[in-house]
Amino acid sequence: MTVAVIVVGCVGILAWWMFAPNDSGDPGGRVLAQLTPVISALPENAASSYVWKMEPHQDSCDGMAGTFGWSEVVVQSGFQWKGTSQDLAHSLSQRLFRLGWRTGAPVGIPVGQPEFAWSKTLTNGTEATLTVGRAANGSPWQLTAVAPPVGRAAGGC
Repeated sequence: MTVAVIVVGCVGILAWWMFAPNDSGDPGGRVLAQLTPVISALPENAASSYVWKMEPHQDSCDGMAGTFGWSEVVVQSGFQWKGTSQDLAHSLSQRLFRLGWRTGAPVGIPVGQPEFAWSKTLTNGTEATLTVGRAANGSPWQLTAVAPPVGRAAGGC
C-alpha cells in the first residue's frame, strides 16, 4: 500500500511538473524593467497625463481551446505636446538612442500609422517595439512600448 501511494504521488508530481505553466509571461519582471525607462525619453515640456505598465496575463483573443497564452508586456503613456511633430521625433530619437532603441518601423507596423517607431532587441533576444502617434488630429499623443511575453503567447488575435 505504501509503495502504491508513493508511486501515485510521484506520478502526480511528474504530471504537474510536465504540464503546469513554468513561466509567468515575464519571470521576475525582467521584460517590463527593460521597457519602463522609455517614459524617461519624453521631453521635459511634454505633459504626461498617465503612465500604464502591464505585466502579461493569461489570455486568448478568440476564446478557443489551444489559443490561450500570455499577453504582451506593455508600457504606455499619454502626453500633451505643443511643439512640432519633427521636434518631438528628434527629441525622442536622441533620448531613446541612449536607451538602446533604433529608429525605424519594425515589421508588422503599417506605414504612416503611428507617426514614429523604434525597435530594440531585449536581453532575452526578443524584439520590442515602441510607437508614438495620435489617434485623431488634435488628440493627446501616445507612446506605447510592447514586447512579446516569455513563453507561449496568446493566439487567435
